[in-house]
Amino acid sequence: MTDLDIASADCPFCGEGVEGRIIKECRTAIAIRDKYPVTVYHTLVLPRRHTPDFFSMTPQERRDAEALILRLKEDILETDRSVVGFNVGINCGEPAGPDDHACPCAPDSPQAWRHTESEGRGLDSG
Repeated sequence: MTDLDIASADCPFCGEGVEGRIIKECRTAIAIRDKYPVTVYHTLVLPRRHTPDFFSMTPQERRDAEALILRLKEDILETDRSVVGFNVGINCGEPAGPDDHACPCAPDSPQAWRHTESEGRGLDSG
């Protein structure tokens, strides 16, 4: 099942050979590795249907996207035991972009969130 909606000139993923980059899929959503990854398994989860953002996705599209994120998490943890956490983000609105992200983090990655009593919560700049 790799048929995406008709290509759109406004879609940053159309025309990029997205069909050949699909690593996981379900009825209404696909997962592809990010072309400019922040971490090794940085993955984008996209609805098959062109939609402006998360808030305009149907309930089924949101459920399918969540199911893909959970499947990706399990696959990544099985593949790389150094991964100890994930950053999952949703971009909404034109300036943010149209995709959901799942970024695995190893303890020594600069993207890993650290928590200590003296520092509170923050992004460890590595």
